[in-house]
Amino acid sequence: MSTTYEELNIKVTTMFENLAMLVSGNLETKIQSMSQSGMTTKEVRRILLTDLIGGGRLFGQLRNGVKRISKNSIEEAGNIASIKRFMNEGIQEYKWITVGVNICPDCRLRHGDTGTLNYFKAIGMPKSGFSICEHNCNCQLVPVNYKGENLEKPIKHTKATEGRKKGRKKYITDLSLGEYDKYKKIATQRSAGKITQKEFDDQLKEILGG
Repeated sequence: MSTTYEELNIKVTTMFENLAMLVSGNLETKIQSMSQSGMTTKEVRRILLTDLIGGGRLFGQLRNGVKRISKNSIEEAGNIASIKRFMNEGIQEYKWITVGVNICPDCRLRHGDTGTLNYFKAIGMPKSGFSICEHNCNCQLVPVNYKGENLEKPIKHTKATEGRKKGRKKYITDLSLGEYDKYKKIATQRSAGKITQKEFDDQLKEILGG
């Protein structure tokens, strides 16, 4: 976790730069792979546009990355505000509180640890990247005498898991050659006005197995 807004700004900028490099590298690799397999520039462009519009695997990586970084940044800004308030109140000693749905082993071991702010900076603050959960860490530092909840055990939040065990969504870029030929056929029919958008969506759903 950053301890100042200036540090957070540098951290977020770096994370966005790394995400952009990762996505652009994967896009370049995918484009080269499709071109080498014999696809025309028009076919490659169509697949990329479909992936972009439909939130497929390639551009979905960018969308999900931006969402994750933004969410974590907002949470971290809140943590910075809390630490500043604690410091203004003269708090010297803090306690590590482990919070989350699936608590990683690194954070679980720290639950209940106490020390100064400098101590936690030295061993790794929440969201600092020291742990397996990295910047997705939900742990917090609270005043050592905090009595708000039963803190004998980590606070394990739960939420609905319906649908999590289902298989990963299939995207256009996952299609076999035969499936892609079917996709091209209905895409051409839609462009020519021979089928409606709903008919296209229904047939595409069948091809994608959903």
